[in-house]
Amino acid sequence: MEYILPSKDLLETRSEELGNNKKYYNLSKIFLKKDVNDKLNIPAGVDNENNKYYIDLKDKSGILITGETGSGKTIFINSMIISLLLKNTIDEAKFIFIDQRNVEFNEYKKLPQSININTNQYENINNLNYIVDIIEERKKISFEKLPHIFVFIDEASDILNIKNINETLYKILSEGHKYNIHLIMSTSSYFKDNLDKEILKLFNVVLTFDLASKEQASYIKIDGSNLLTVYGEAYVKANSKIYDIQTPYVSQKDINNVVNFIINQVK
Repeated sequence: MEYILPSKDLLETRSEELGNNKKYYNLSKIFLKKDVNDKLNIPAGVDNENNKYYIDLKDKSGILITGETGSGKTIFINSMIISLLLKNTIDEAKFIFIDQRNVEFNEYKKLPQSININTNQYENINNLNYIVDIIEERKKISFEKLPHIFVFIDEASDILNIKNINETLYKILSEGHKYNIHLIMSTSSYFKDNLDKEILKLFNVVLTFDLASKEQASYIKIDGSNLLTVYGEAYVKANSKIYDIQTPYVSQKDINNVVNFIINQVK
């Protein structure tokens, strides 16, 4: 049976969950379904002049997403995942979800694209070493059409405290994109003492929501990101430029619709 990509029509055009926040855009408003060949180009958001911004994950080994709890990180991560699911078949994109609290990614773990591994916090270093093992295995494969693997880590603060973690992260961030492996890591604003500056430089894109302090903003070299006040507003640093955008919104209904669509057709 031929796999059918989920339709953009599964996404809400207006969500009651947004209330009166007119600055927040539903993902359906800025998702470019017509450009299905550009499978790794995902919506990042919209600026104050209604310009739309996208992130091309094709040559990106790592994206870092930071911000206080409740600032919009998880919603944005969901919009990334849904965008990738809308554009890529189960053979083109695989997902690894690491969440030590075991609350954020449970819906996605039901998907046939999901590579289920142990997410116990004491096993996190083994999980990341598993990613390194995939890189080493792919070096031995001669053909090029490897499925992309997207590794999503939610609230990575404990992972960043693991001994020798920088060596593992360096391997993934410096080589991942060569073998179609992409790390998307989210962490709260309290990372100054455990996110090595040399590792920070390896993230191709840093997207930050409201941070706790000026010191935190200075550490990631995105001054003013501690002054963001609108839910879902973020600064994005890519190619040495910084953009102020309103990130896209996906509802729980959007997530359920897309996940159920995929599961039902591959039963």
